[in-house]
Amino acid sequence: MSPPASPRRGASARILADVDPPDVDIGFLDGELAGDVEASLGAGFEAHAVFEGGETPDDVFRAALGRAITAIAARDQDGLLPRFLRLGPYEREGPIPSRLAGKRLADDEVARAIRFIHSSAINCFQGALAELLAVGALARLAKERFPGRRRPRLFVGDTVLAPQTGRRRWAKAADFHLLRRVGSGEVEVAAVAEVKSFCTSFERLAPQLSAHLARASRGLLVGGEEQATVSPRKPAGGPLRVAVVPDDWPLSRRFAYRVEDGRKYLQAEPTAVPRASDDAKHLGGDDWLVTLRWSQEALASQAYDMTFWYMGELGRVTFAAEGLPRAWNGMTPEEAGCNAAKASLYYAVLRARTVREASRAIALYNSYGFGYALGASFLDRDGRREILFAEDLAEILATGRSRTKPVEVGGVVRPAPLCRIRGFDRA
Repeated sequence: MSPPASPRRGASARILADVDPPDVDIGFLDGELAGDVEASLGAGFEAHAVFEGGETPDDVFRAALGRAITAIAARDQDGLLPRFLRLGPYEREGPIPSRLAGKRLADDEVARAIRFIHSSAINCFQGALAELLAVGALARLAKERFPGRRRPRLFVGDTVLAPQTGRRRWAKAADFHLLRRVGSGEVEVAAVAEVKSFCTSFERLAPQLSAHLARASRGLLVGGEEQATVSPRKPAGGPLRVAVVPDDWPLSRRFAYRVEDGRKYLQAEPTAVPRASDDAKHLGGDDWLVTLRWSQEALASQAYDMTFWYMGELGRVTFAAEGLPRAWNGMTPEEAGCNAAKASLYYAVLRARTVREASRAIALYNSYGFGYALGASFLDRDGRREILFAEDLAEILATGRSRTKPVEVGGVVRPAPLCRIRGFDRA
């Protein structure tokens, strides 16, 4: 159970906070999720939805991924994530030696980098996935709720802007709008929708939806053109307030090993989505709650994978600029970025000043190595996250628990940690 190799540090290397636009398609996502994203965007195109760019579902996906990357980079103005890969934490306990000043990240910077990955990078990718999945659900709701030739058109993301409160400026509005043109320079607001990538209630989102409608009543910027807004005419009613949230079912924790050419490979149980479709529920009046068929955990799992890919993209620009560490010759810059992320996270656990700091680093380190479902759920007898090793998985597969024997640390015998994977079922 030795730690991963540590990269050579280059203090004079140029810090890069952005990466090139992604050259990927929807197949970049996991199988069934990729199919649902493609179907969702296809439904949007069939309904003549207005997207922020792109003429195909793959184009729209790339644009959404690019916006998420741009948002992450914009929030990382001092290039903390590239420095986390290039410098990383100090590799031992105790004070950082003065000779390494500026060649390693201080402990508070390490903690801030890991918080940033959780609060910004993962959230940006997870939010983008939820919005892509919401397109089809909202297109179907519009078709059912507004039949006939005068059906309002779905506008996605920043294709619609609203006046900023108290200022003569346009700013981000609701995630989605259903608009119907009623005359020259006038649109009717049939609905606004807000999408969240975490489980929440309509009641919590209702004030935000009402605020979107209040701002929209003062006019909108639609496709770059200023439009006055009018209230929907009867009998259509409205405008609708629509909240879109993920489901709450958990991922499977089951896994097995398969042997191929004499080598053992970890194989997690494929995700089984319990519902065949999204669920649109009328709450009364003009209020609707759409629950996606994908769960918060499933979206989080994919978002963790996307941040690991992003670390490789940062490695591509960072290590391509300064060269690979000598110990990593033979790796591509992308592989070096992923390897640097895992090495830095391993040492971040060692340098953690609180249980929470350690838990955040372990969740990423384990998930990057073994997947979110297993990695983020590996706990000791006190419910604290522990670093997961392949030996643990073998023991858990055999007995349901790992580290079942007492351990001696510094001459003191400690009881068995009795580690487990929360939610694991051997049946």
